[in-house]
Amino acid sequence: MAKVLKWLGIGLVILVITIAVLLVINTALPPGWNLGPEVMVVLAASVLSLSFTYLPVWRTQFAALSSEQKVYVNLGLMVVLAAFMFIGTCTTWLIIPGVVCTQVGLKTLLLYIFLAAGGNQLTYVTSAQPMDVIVAKVERDASR
Repeated sequence: MAKVLKWLGIGLVILVITIAVLLVINTALPPGWNLGPEVMVVLAASVLSLSFTYLPVWRTQFAALSSEQKVYVNLGLMVVLAAFMFIGTCTTWLIIPGVVCTQVGLKTLLLYIFLAAGGNQLTYVTSAQPMDVIVAKVERDASR
């Protein structure tokens, strides 16, 4: 459980930085070219997946986690991401264009979680794995 919590913390930092960058980019875009919340969650989830796969500091450690633990980390972070966007809008602390603080907006939150999880997993599946990640996975599987 401690491993999962560690990776939830690391992932949360990655997501916060990614959303902050996307919000800055969003304000710099020409009028009418705003990133919708759907695009934001998919991009943030993809950046998370790429970070866990390619950043040398973490990639072998994350690869050593069981598949079940990785699912818990990624899905948990997608739920946190969508909730963060919704709560930020409802409290007016962080207004994200397209996120509405209503019951309908809460239902839309489920769609965002689905889109984020899909983007996260699609990025993972289509990304070439570095050799040290492959070795870490083989060692993980051999130790079981």
